[in-house]
Amino acid sequence: MLKKSLLLGIVLTFCTGFLFAQSIEAITQNGKIVLLNGNGTWEYLTDTTETIKENVIELNCKYKRNEVDDFTGDRVVEMEHDALFQVTDNDSKVGCTIACMSVENTFVAKINLAINSKSASSSHGYISSGSKMIFKTANNTVELEFLNTDFGKTMLGQIEWYQLKIFIDPISLKILEKDEVEKVRIYWSKGYEDYIVTNQSLFIDQLNCKNRARNKLGS
Repeated sequence: MLKKSLLLGIVLTFCTGFLFAQSIEAITQNGKIVLLNGNGTWEYLTDTTETIKENVIELNCKYKRNEVDDFTGDRVVEMEHDALFQVTDNDSKVGCTIACMSVENTFVAKINLAINSKSASSSHGYISSGSKMIFKTANNTVELEFLNTDFGKTMLGQIEWYQLKIFIDPISLKILEKDEVEKVRIYWSKGYEDYIVTNQSLFIDQLNCKNRARNKLGS
């Protein structure tokens, strides 16, 4: 039998069905979930706080790929693109979306840049392989290099579209996993330009989702 002190500290949440045919979940005053079995025994379940956190992470994780590659056997986790910033400067609008991706222990960020301007090629130019994209946090600066060159593709008459990738080294990865990004500097062929980040927790969110997915697949 349960002790009187435990019974007084429990708020019962009844399951559907017949009361005596099923187990009953209860929450203690300190937030623990207890399963009351029909035979008079009981056991602790997971902590409610951890359960809530886990569910929130699950809801916010948007995976494009989350699988083991059948051909190579590598673990592949790729997030959906999410907006990092969108700024308006004079007559042009510049937007950036990022999708983090990992193949085993190699980490890459896929970057889409869009310039809504009739003079994008003359004002910004193109992005070349080896040029820098710098991420500024409150305490650190992360300098990464583009892996490919993109001269841009014109869409809808005046939108210049660039698709790029950057490799994330282990040291930079540790910073981006915990620090919010406040500003970004991108080096175009015509010179660099700074942007204020609106989605400062993008890397934190995506890399935490990536870690969670990899843990589910196994280390």
